[in-house]
Amino acid sequence: MYNLTSPIHDAYVGESDSVFSVVNDTAPFPNGKQWAVNDVSVVGFASVVPHSIAFPFTHTFIKPSVLKVAAKPNAITGVTPSVPKNKYKVVTRKGTKVNSTTNSMILVESYITIPAGAENYSPGDVKAALQLHQGALDQQLSGVADVCITGLF
Repeated sequence: MYNLTSPIHDAYVGESDSVFSVVNDTAPFPNGKQWAVNDVSVVGFASVVPHSIAFPFTHTFIKPSVLKVAAKPNAITGVTPSVPKNKYKVVTRKGTKVNSTTNSMILVESYITIPAGAENYSPGDVKAALQLHQGALDQQLSGVADVCITGLF
């Protein structure tokens, strides 16, 4: 189950201890779950504000509306002609100002594409792929932020 609990602490190692309090929100899709940040404490950045209509700050998890099942291999060749995929999406939206008069939106999106059948036949591979992906992002969070801010690796 995907269910955020509040508060959420950042993974910005050595930089700060930012805390985000979240509340359940209505996802824009019936096959999604969404939370809105209703209180935020970002050390060193007092201008960061919680969710509002003008400055959304939400986290959404969207699953496929219809989950696909594993394809059956060809009875003669034993080859599976194509493997259907289940695509999940995780989105964080943060309203921001780009200058003194213009608001815009920061979107952080991750797509998770799982071949149908892997959830039953190789669940360890599914978890390992997700663990590496999240672990690398956690480990390099300040580096990712620096690249997004400066444009330099």
